[in-house]
Amino acid sequence: MWLSADYPHYSSIDALAAKADIIIEGTIVDSRVEEIDTRIRTNKEDEQLNPGGEIPSTKDICTVCTIKVSDSYKAYKCKCKK
Repeated sequence: MWLSADYPHYSSIDALAAKADIIIEGTIVDSRVEEIDTRIRTNKEDEQLNPGGEIPSTKDICTVCTIKVSDSYKAYKCKCKK
């Protein structure tokens, strides 16, 4: 198996903060390890979005944490239709 990842690089904390959806401070109160299917899902019927058919399941081992938030510096703005 071959796994590769490309993570963004920011030149400053301000640049990182500008791109963040949320910024919180908190304490991890619980954590668990899970296998999570991380494949990108597309419309199966659209050959342009999904050339070659269904993508096989790709499960990665991830640590999932529950965080007790003590402060919020930037909140998520819902882009939901009301």
